[in-house]
Amino acid sequence: MDFSFKKCSSLNIGIELELFIVDSTTYNLKRVRDKILAELPQEDRQYIKKEYFQSIIEIVSPVFKSLDEIAPFFDNVFQKLKTVAKKHDAKIIGLGTHPFAKITDAKPTPDKRYEKLKNELQMVLDRFLIFGMHIHIGLPDEAAAVNVHNHTLKYMPLMLALSTSSPFFEGKNTGLHSYRSLIFENLPRGGVPEYLENYEDFIYSTKLLYNHSFIEKYNDLWWDVRIRPDYGTVELRICDSTNDVNRIIAITALYYLIAKNFYNKKCEKLFYPILKQNKWNAIRYSLDGSFILEDKKVKINTLIKTLIEKYSDTINNKYLQLINDYAENNSISYKLLENYNKFNNLLNLCKLGEI
Repeated sequence: MDFSFKKCSSLNIGIELELFIVDSTTYNLKRVRDKILAELPQEDRQYIKKEYFQSIIEIVSPVFKSLDEIAPFFDNVFQKLKTVAKKHDAKIIGLGTHPFAKITDAKPTPDKRYEKLKNELQMVLDRFLIFGMHIHIGLPDEAAAVNVHNHTLKYMPLMLALSTSSPFFEGKNTGLHSYRSLIFENLPRGGVPEYLENYEDFIYSTKLLYNHSFIEKYNDLWWDVRIRPDYGTVELRICDSTNDVNRIIAITALYYLIAKNFYNKKCEKLFYPILKQNKWNAIRYSLDGSFILEDKKVKINTLIKTLIEKYSDTINNKYLQLINDYAENNSISYKLLENYNKFNNLLNLCKLGEI
């Protein structure tokens, strides 16, 4: 396993977004992924990947050199996907979970890697009818990667809270804003990772897993934030999926702000019980959750505003305003819960997630 860090000269950005395909009338999962992929123009098809279940696709962006490049890319791909899906009486949804689909409705993609994962994870993998967003930030060296890993570990509940979109699972109101996050905690190498003292810590633990054949490559590590030496990035993996391009930009901008301000600053020691509690608060209460910050307790949405005010010279003001707007106006999970409480109709919730 190669641990050399592929260095990036600038804070490049990459985004992966998981979406699911439904019937345009019933909103049940629909297995027309391969037909949709076959009909996409080649220039767009290269950015769409298959996932474990046949009703899921993943958009894998090119490398963005700035935040300004995100909207044109996703606007274009969303439009192309919608157009082709419509020909097959299907729609594309961006939420962290399907509100009412049963796990028995989903069929796995035939693939040797997935078969191996199924053999290891058993029923845990069957429950992975969940959809997320992953964001990569390119960094100049190993020390910067460790710094960003640790600072992201500290602040990642903020990005989760901005993204929460999975309060429903298999037709039930789970009482959580991000049930997807709780499912992810069941993975043996998923959820909240440990604080890293240095790059050698990362090498040591990863090498042990590799040497004893528990992992084959870096994407067998499913932590909420992980170092990717092969890409030269630190990858934020905690977020629920979304159908809103501006929300994608806002969350990415906040992560970019954190990376840009802290890549050359060592993070104070972080204690695992505090990290777990802060994440739970975002899972349970989203932007209204509390955050333990040193010896204080602050609201998550307040901390987001504090960060963008403190580091307002980091990114363009329009992105600061976008982050602030989403911090003030609640995440998709609030809208899903409000709609369900008003109409008691799960099908409506899928409609709110259409791209």
